[in-house]
Amino acid sequence: MSTIQTLNIGGKKFVLMPQSEYRRLTKGKALAIPRMPQQAADGTYPAAEAMRVMMARKILAARDAVGLSQAELARKAKINKALDDAGAP
Repeated sequence: MSTIQTLNIGGKKFVLMPQSEYRRLTKGKALAIPRMPQQAADGTYPAAEAMRVMMARKILAARDAVGLSQAELARKAKINKALDDAGAP
């Protein structure tokens, strides 16, 4: 393992490391976090779309916290393949 360097930006300490080390530590997993929908001119979000994104984010965080892949979660939840193909997070 190579030397880990730190960097202070705006009072926060960041760790710099080789990308290969980052990938090793995260096992190459990077969650694709759904984006919130575009805000309206008044600063609000479309309610239904925003709720879907927030629920997807909670599911992703909970799944990641227990170390399950999407396929493992679907298997444990006994989700039908047809439902999985419908675009579940």
